[in-house]
Amino acid sequence: MLKDGVLEGFTPSFKSIQKDCDRYSNELVKLIEAEAIEARDYIALSGKGSLWIVYQYIEQGLLDLVEAHVRSQVTGRDFYGPLFENTRSTLARLIECSEDERVCRLYRAAIEHRLKAVKAEAAIRDRPKSDSQARTASTKWVKAVLPTVKKMTQDYEEILATKASVDPELLVFQRSVQAIENS
Repeated sequence: MLKDGVLEGFTPSFKSIQKDCDRYSNELVKLIEAEAIEARDYIALSGKGSLWIVYQYIEQGLLDLVEAHVRSQVTGRDFYGPLFENTRSTLARLIECSEDERVCRLYRAAIEHRLKAVKAEAAIRDRPKSDSQARTASTKWVKAVLPTVKKMTQDYEEILATKASVDPELLVFQRSVQAIENS
């Protein structure tokens, strides 16, 4: 049934990470319905299984599929928070596999996605002709999300430093964060 928190006998299709994660989730639901596992364990087991699936794709060398999957997660339409633990683990595994440029592309995409949204909200916050409710809401949103962008930028800078790499985009990100903080 489960071995080290992962479903035994589950085999990814190696065509779509999301579809494999969905199939995995369905198997967990069947186990809950059969009362073989507790419903309260679903989220932890699903997360562990999803990460295991991604690692299987990495081991198979399907790195383009992994990159596309992670990119869709870090640039989700309504997702502006910090990177999930599984995402950070996936990025760390990619670094272990010497996929530094791939990790840099994913970090840039995640930062750009959040920075674009923060800039738009900061523009509302800073526009004197905006109504006060809109400015207040935008101020709160920027205050909530900007620390995430700043932290991701710092994390990206650390990754570049450990690899002795330089990315001119990093300076653009840092200046944008600073401009938003100072306006």
